[in-house]
Amino acid sequence: MIANLHQQGWEVIYHRAHALLAAQIAGHWHSEKRPLRWLETIAAISHHDDLEKEWEGNHLTEAGAPLDFTLATKTDVTKLQQLTQNARYRGRWVVMLFYAYELSQ
Repeated sequence: MIANLHQQGWEVIYHRAHALLAAQIAGHWHSEKRPLRWLETIAAISHHDDLEKEWEGNHLTEAGAPLDFTLATKTDVTKLQQLTQNARYRGRWVVMLFYAYELSQ
């Protein structure tokens, strides 16, 4: 999820909504620079976080603010295994992109 602080509190954009936004942005990719597996890539982008359930688990800091995933100090291997297993239902291309992303972090 994406959380933006503003004057009235927090604007929260859930995973499904930001995945759709990412696919809409990718849809404007210049046609000459699109990857070979263009349709599979768009599908992977549009579904990249749709198995994430924001309401499960603790996603708040000790102060009660939304947790910034980039500040994580350790990797939850069990969660990565579960996400990978779930992504396999989406197709091999989704899993390969997931692995490529995780290895780049």
